[in-house]
Amino acid sequence: MLLTGALAWVVMTGGIGTTRAGETLPDGDDFTLNADMSVSAYYASSFNSFFGAGVLSGDDAGKVDHSWFEAMAHPSLRFSCECGDGGGRWHGEVSAVAATRENHIGGWSPKNDRVSHELAYVGWASGTMFEGLGEDALRISVGNQRFSIGDGFLVHDGGSDSALGAPYWLAPHRAFKDSIVVRMEAAPIRMAAFRLVRRGGPGADTRFAGVDLSVVDDALGVLGVSALHIFDDEDQDNRDGMEVVSVRGQGQPFAEAGLPGVFLSGEFVRQTNDDTTVRQEARAWYLEAGYALPDLAWSPYAGYRYSSFSGDDPGTTETNEGYDPLFYGFGRGWGSWFQGEIIGGYDISTNMGVHMAKLEVRPADNLIVSLLYFDFDLDQPQGAAGAGSYAREFDVYVDWSPIESLAVSAFWGIAAPDDGAARIYGHGDDATIAGVYASYNF
Repeated sequence: MLLTGALAWVVMTGGIGTTRAGETLPDGDDFTLNADMSVSAYYASSFNSFFGAGVLSGDDAGKVDHSWFEAMAHPSLRFSCECGDGGGRWHGEVSAVAATRENHIGGWSPKNDRVSHELAYVGWASGTMFEGLGEDALRISVGNQRFSIGDGFLVHDGGSDSALGAPYWLAPHRAFKDSIVVRMEAAPIRMAAFRLVRRGGPGADTRFAGVDLSVVDDALGVLGVSALHIFDDEDQDNRDGMEVVSVRGQGQPFAEAGLPGVFLSGEFVRQTNDDTTVRQEARAWYLEAGYALPDLAWSPYAGYRYSSFSGDDPGTTETNEGYDPLFYGFGRGWGSWFQGEIIGGYDISTNMGVHMAKLEVRPADNLIVSLLYFDFDLDQPQGAAGAGSYAREFDVYVDWSPIESLAVSAFWGIAAPDDGAARIYGHGDDATIAGVYASYNF
C-alpha cells in the first residue's frame, strides 16, 4: 500500500506528530527556504458504542465494541523573501498530507490510504512600510490557508476530514481553499477581512466571506465582533444566503486589579436566513469562568462553562431554530470545541445545552492531567426523546512532553445515557473509550 513504509517508520518511532497551528510569518533577511515535517498517530478502543446501539454504518454496522487507528505525515515547505529596504516581505507555504485510517467509531470507510494537498498560499506583509502603525500592519494572503476566529467556536476547520477521506480524529485538513485574507493592525485594533471556501468533499464546498474586528489588550484580553455571509453551499441548500453575527470576549479582565488568575470567556452567535423556504433564526452561546493558582503545588486550574446550541422548535413550522455548527474546531484544548471524547464524537453542537466542569493540574513542568465532566441536555425534543436530560460524560487526559518536539497524550472516558440518549438510540448502556495520541515535529 501507498503508506506502508511511512507508517511502519511512524509506529517504530513511537508515534507521531501534530497538525501545525495557524499562519506564521517566517523570518528572513533576503530569501529563506525551510522544510518541516510533522507525523502523528492515534489509536483508540470504544465499548458499548452509541450506548449499546453499536456502530451506525459501514462494514462494522451494529458492532458494539470497536477499535480504530489513524496516522499521518504532514511535510511542508516554507519560504520568505525580503523585498528590498522597506518593501515588505513575501512569504508562503505548500504542504501535503499522507494519511491512513482503519475504521472509526462512526463506522465510516473501514480502511482508507490517501495523499492530498493541504497548504498552498502566498502572502505579503508590509514590514516597516507604515511606520506609524507598526511592523507588518498590513498582511495579505491568498490560496489554501488556515484561518480562525477567536477560539474556534464558529470558524476554525477548513476541511471536512470525513468527507475528504482523511483521519477524523487527527483532522489534518484545516486549510480553507481558494481563500483571500486581508489583515490590518493599528494597536489595539485588529481587523481581518476574508473570503473562504470550506472543503466538504466532492460537490460539497461552502463559499463564504466576512470580517472580524477585535480590540486587543495584551494584559487583559480580547473583545471582538465578526460577521459573515454564506454565498453558496453545494451540499446544504439551507445555508445559501445565511447571515451570521458573533460577539465574543476572552482574557484576564481583572489582572490589573490584582486577580491575574481569573479567566473569563464567552461568545454569542446569531444565524438568520430569509432566502430559504423555511426561515432560519438560530443562536448559540457560551459563558466560561476559571481560576488559576500557579503558586500552589501542581498549579491547579478549575473552570466551569455552559454552552447552548438552539434546536428546532417543532411548534414553529414557519421558522427553523436549529443551530448550524458550521466550521468549529479544536481551538483551545480539550473540550473546545469537541465536547466530550465520546459524545463530542457524535456531533452534538446543535439542539443541546452543555455544562462542563474542568480541573487541571501540573505534577511536573512537562506533565498535565485534566479532568472534564459534561452534563448534556436537549434543547428541543428529538426523535423519541423529549427536551431535557440527555447524557453525562467524564474524561481523564494525561499530556506529557518529554522533549519540545514530542508530545504524548493518553485518555479514558465514560458516558452514561440519561432518558434522552436512551430513547434516541434505543439502548441504555454506559459507553467507554480509551486511547493514546502522540506527535513529533522536526
